[in-house]
Amino acid sequence: MFDLHPPRLFQIDGNLGITAAIAESLLQSHNGTLRLLPALPPSWPDGDVRGLRARGGLTVGLSWRRGVLTGAELRAARGTTVDLHLPERAGLPVVTDDQGNLLVAATAAGDARRLRLRLAAGSRHRLTYRAPDIGH
Repeated sequence: MFDLHPPRLFQIDGNLGITAAIAESLLQSHNGTLRLLPALPPSWPDGDVRGLRARGGLTVGLSWRRGVLTGAELRAARGTTVDLHLPERAGLPVVTDDQGNLLVAATAAGDARRLRLRLAAGSRHRLTYRAPDIGH
C-alpha cells in the first residue's frame, strides 16, 4: 500500500493523503460545523472510530451500524460552540454530559439533523438516539 512511482520514488503525500481522505469521509469540520459520517463508504456498514481531531480543539469518536450513526462522543480541549450536522436516520438525538445529565434532546424530526452545543474546556458529551414518540 505504499505510494511508489517510477523510478522507485516514495511519495509521502500519496500515503498520507489516503488517511486524510478516510478521516474526511467520517468527520468533516469546517466553519464551526461538524458533519458526522458525511460520506460513509457503503462497504463499511458497521464500525467505530476514536480520536478523530476536529477544528476548535475537539476530539471525536463515532459508532455506526448498518450504515447508520448510533452514537458519538465529543471531547473539548477548550471552550467552544459547535453546530452538529447529523446524518438522516430513524430516531431522535439526545446529548448528555459525562455524568449522564441531559443537555439536548430533539423532540421532533425538524430538530433531529442540526444541534448547537456549547462545550466547556475539558468537557465530554455523548450523543445517542432514542426512538421517536409515536402517539395515537
